[in-house]
Amino acid sequence: MKRLLWCSALMLSLGLFGCGGGDDTETDGGGGGNTNTTDGGGGGEQQAANDLDLTYVLPEFQIAVVAHPQRVWSSQLAQGVVEKDTIADRFLEQSGLDPRKIERVLVLGKVPPPEVMTPRTRQGGVGDEFPEGFERDLEQGESEEAFEADEASEEEGEAASEESAPFSEEEFGEEEEGPGFGPGEGGNFGGARLEPPPRPEMPALVVWYSEPIDTAAVLEKAPVDADEPLSHANTKIYQSRWSPETEPSVAFPTEKTMLFGRVAVLKKLIDANGPSSGALAERLSKESLDADLVMVSLLADHEDSVKAFADVMGGDLPEDAATALDLSTAVDAVVARIDLGAESLIDVVLETESAEVAGQLAAKGKEGVKALQQLVGVFKSFAGQDQDALAIFGLAESTLAGVSIERSETTVHGKVAAPSDWSPVVALVNDAVEQAKGAAKAASAKRDFKEIGVAFHNFHDAYGGFPSVAAFQDAEGKPLLSWRVALLPYLEESALFEEIALDEAWDSEQNKALLERMPAIFKSPGVDEPGMTTVVAVVGDTTGLGPLPKGAPFRPGNPKTNIKFRDLTDGSSNTILVIRTTPENAVPWTKPADLPFDEEKLDQLVVDSSDGAFMAIFADGSVNKLDAKIPAEVLRELLIRNDGEIPRYDEYVK
Repeated sequence: MKRLLWCSALMLSLGLFGCGGGDDTETDGGGGGNTNTTDGGGGGEQQAANDLDLTYVLPEFQIAVVAHPQRVWSSQLAQGVVEKDTIADRFLEQSGLDPRKIERVLVLGKVPPPEVMTPRTRQGGVGDEFPEGFERDLEQGESEEAFEADEASEEEGEAASEESAPFSEEEFGEEEEGPGFGPGEGGNFGGARLEPPPRPEMPALVVWYSEPIDTAAVLEKAPVDADEPLSHANTKIYQSRWSPETEPSVAFPTEKTMLFGRVAVLKKLIDANGPSSGALAERLSKESLDADLVMVSLLADHEDSVKAFADVMGGDLPEDAATALDLSTAVDAVVARIDLGAESLIDVVLETESAEVAGQLAAKGKEGVKALQQLVGVFKSFAGQDQDALAIFGLAESTLAGVSIERSETTVHGKVAAPSDWSPVVALVNDAVEQAKGAAKAASAKRDFKEIGVAFHNFHDAYGGFPSVAAFQDAEGKPLLSWRVALLPYLEESALFEEIALDEAWDSEQNKALLERMPAIFKSPGVDEPGMTTVVAVVGDTTGLGPLPKGAPFRPGNPKTNIKFRDLTDGSSNTILVIRTTPENAVPWTKPADLPFDEEKLDQLVVDSSDGAFMAIFADGSVNKLDAKIPAEVLRELLIRNDGEIPRYDEYVK
């Protein structure tokens, strides 16, 4: 997970919000490699910021992406994004890289070989088994005779295996059923040996900073071995902890340059000295890079790869689109530009083998634009009064209206005009950011509640029951401290737990001083007062019968009578332990105070967020977000542990 977060943060920080602050001034970091420092390594000669250093563009690469983050950062779109600094800070926190200090990014890659594009193929052999209902097809290049012979030998092998098995099913026991139909260990698929296609080679990245990189911060976050780097040409390569041969490693050839890629590639980049003489480098030297992002792909010698891609992708496309994709095999080069400050937002040039192919591609492109315009019109007609949808479809209409496609000899030139008014785009971006923040907060809240659920189970394992509402009492049975305090050792808060006087009330001089140190896991949206939480239990006995009267899972009283799993006769997955209630119902987190179970006021307990839902921890440790409009009778059944009623609440889970 850490590797995924760090790599994602790095990639995203090089995108729209991965931008250096400040103006488009000429500095030594943005243009290319700096003069080598004492660390040694590549980097080439120092060049101006608007010139690309071609040192790292090795002959083996066919694809290059050049990004100029400062231009993006100063664009009208980026300036209108309210949370851009917050986003940048988040990237810095996750990757150790400050995206506002990135001057230039160079991404280098190869056109994947044809075999990468093809589906997995079976490597035949005696004893291979396919899951029930799975039929193997005749493979490419395999004769029918060979296919039938393989099937026959497989059946013979199965029979031989059964005869020679050291134990019968009765002696050894029934075979355990696997987790389901899917790829298993070692590329197996229900027992059949399947050969996975080769992995596409990871691209290499070169990042130039406007000031010395904080290498310690990067190495702290990166999934690399910072303690034992590999030394190559006086440059340290910090290798991936998982697989140095296939996973990304990091090197800093100069104090303002970072390389990111496989170890074998990093060694070549470090060894590079002076501009490359390869086809990609030559092409880049002739291209205008005066744009926010420029991509150059050379495909002339890779028709097989393009065809394999077209074959895989074209199967589910309409006939016209599939035909256009087939024509792409005759494209020799693609040059694309994105520039938020230019008249053309997107500018794409396709260089083809012939004027005939170019003409066909241009015609198909124009037909595709018309089809999209019609489709957007249909969707818009169904939008009704949904203003968000109308805004999106309106933007799509204006964007498609600004598309132009022209042919000149063997070249197809497509453009998308930049909007005359960026405010609708800015509004949509800000709305998307807000939605992403909301989703992130919801996910975080659910994780926190899950941790609390696990803590309940660990407490139960240790003490034979759940903590009571008054988890700590004095000799006379007076409640002192909450169940939330009892869970601290199981929430990685042992140090705080040891500071609490367990034989004193929550508001004693010593304990009251700890209120403001409430663990973050109990913090609640809409509650600003320190030490207050809306993470509460709903407590009470509804009938008063017996030593374990019917009621909510928590019950005031002697800890020795704590509720146990066996007392949840309605089922642990049907019984709520804890909810997040409204800010008005917040309580001091150490106080043995929660919410009384009142059937007449259940609707006042549960709405804790603007989307009309509330979080609940169930006794089985699961966490659900429930619709606040859940009927009172269903909620009542969820809160009562042993009334014999099994609630049906799936439709109220959000």
